[in-house]
Amino acid sequence: MILFPLLLLAPNIIVKLILLALLGVFNSGWYAILQAKLYDSMPAGLSSTAIAVGNVTGFFGKLLPLGIGLAAQTFGLGPAMWILLAGPVALFIGLPKDRQTSKAMS
Repeated sequence: MILFPLLLLAPNIIVKLILLALLGVFNSGWYAILQAKLYDSMPAGLSSTAIAVGNVTGFFGKLLPLGIGLAAQTFGLGPAMWILLAGPVALFIGLPKDRQTSKAMS
């Protein structure tokens, strides 16, 4: 939440590269942890299903930066940045609110 806006506002290419490296370091851990939790929660023998679904939907996920770039070109950078807020908002809406709900779903 802090590094990305700083990256956008940085005037110097060296500062941008440093901030980009820091973004990579701070983003690297969370995805692997969530993916491991997904595989752990799958019934025995169905973890390959999670991999297959991830590969199919991964294609659309790779098109997201293109869509944000096109929105920024069409509407401006400010409105396009609000699209990035959709991911965390969807997680907060979609995740179970308490542990009982979470255990009942699995």
